[in-house]
Amino acid sequence: GNTEATSSTQGSVSEPFASAKASASAGSAEASPNYSIDKEMLRSFQYLIGAPIQHIFVNQHRSERGDKEPISQRQHNMINSTIDEDFAEVTLQLLTDFVSPQRYPSSKVVEHVIKKILLGCETHNIVQSAYMVLMKIQQLHPATVSTVQWDWELLAYHMENKEHHKMHLHSSFSQLLFLQYVIQTLDDDFQLRLRHNALNQSIAKAVLSCDDKFSNVRYSVLKWLIDTITTESEDKDDLSARSEPQPSGSSRVDSRIPRITCLLQRMLTLAVEVDRSPTCSSNKIAEALFQHLLYISKRSHRMMLLTSMESRLLRCKLLDILFHYYTKKQSSLPMSLAKILHFLKYAKISLETEEQFSSKWQCWDEFIHLLCLLLLSYQEVTRCHLRYSITDRVKNVLAEMPPVLTTHDEITLQDIEFDMKVFHKRVTSDLKAPLNPELKQQTDLLKALLCDATGT
Repeated sequence: GNTEATSSTQGSVSEPFASAKASASAGSAEASPNYSIDKEMLRSFQYLIGAPIQHIFVNQHRSERGDKEPISQRQHNMINSTIDEDFAEVTLQLLTDFVSPQRYPSSKVVEHVIKKILLGCETHNIVQSAYMVLMKIQQLHPATVSTVQWDWELLAYHMENKEHHKMHLHSSFSQLLFLQYVIQTLDDDFQLRLRHNALNQSIAKAVLSCDDKFSNVRYSVLKWLIDTITTESEDKDDLSARSEPQPSGSSRVDSRIPRITCLLQRMLTLAVEVDRSPTCSSNKIAEALFQHLLYISKRSHRMMLLTSMESRLLRCKLLDILFHYYTKKQSSLPMSLAKILHFLKYAKISLETEEQFSSKWQCWDEFIHLLCLLLLSYQEVTRCHLRYSITDRVKNVLAEMPPVLTTHDEITLQDIEFDMKVFHKRVTSDLKAPLNPELKQQTDLLKALLCDATGT
């Protein structure tokens, strides 16, 4: 098995969908010689498809049959003696040897590995070994709401103790591994409960439910996510100034940040999906997240927040709220292709002051880019039935139900052409100059995506 504590931060792309998008857009470009599409730019939107994280252990088919018992009393005595003598390496080695598909350690031993070794040891190799032992136990004997050995208070303490992480590099490494372990327990249990149609008995329901535990999501997960993203530059500077050498194989700050970001985004996805109505949950999270988004001063940070977002339903709602906030002429339209055209005609996003941009056209460049994200997110929401609960969604997919569209999605090529002309006039009037090549490339991409959405 893989022995490195790594977590992929790149999205897994659905190749058939991505290639279909590219070919459709290319076809639109050939049909309309007035604009061209940069395939590389279009490819940059492919992260919207699939989850941006893969865990260190891929869950294999585990037999749920057969008796599982605690490891023997003699083996427990051996482990406890190493714990008493504070021989962490020997404790971990014994656990590696004794744990099997049929034998599991006591909850007290697992708790010790988490709190005293993974989170309490200052030796890099021992911390990594503790993580690997925990992941082995998790793979063979997945934690449930009644057996999980971490709690929200423990997680919050180690996510929020920033000064300690800055002073001790090993602590930030432990934080990352602990968060990965927490997500693994949440995710494994979620998948298991989903198969048994019992999400209300899951760990995610106990700690991330927007119905019952929204304070955990709003005041903890969202805060951790925003803090992680917006302190990126500060942490990089802190790393450059650090005089202590990094342990071999340790996680660098600049790679740790996107990894933690994606782990927290996975938590938000579970929060969206674990309750009966993902639409209600995504609305609540998006409204809370929007209050943070308004005060993110750097475009790179805003894009990191949006591109790492695993839930397309949540991203769609967040962008809908954002464009609605910056639209002078309000509309009662539901989220639809017609509403996207309405935003194109009447919205103007000004998240940063003009002085913060090197050129004024970059305001419009971000506007178009975000509108493309909204369009692609909305298409995923409808195509994959993401407004339905995850259990009902499976039924729709198996029944090959077509996307649920409304009359507001029935836009024509003439609608697109007219509204694009209106948009061009708005932009040229604001810039007092024709569109530069970069901005024209973005508008061509948006037009191609709109044409593709209508099937024209």
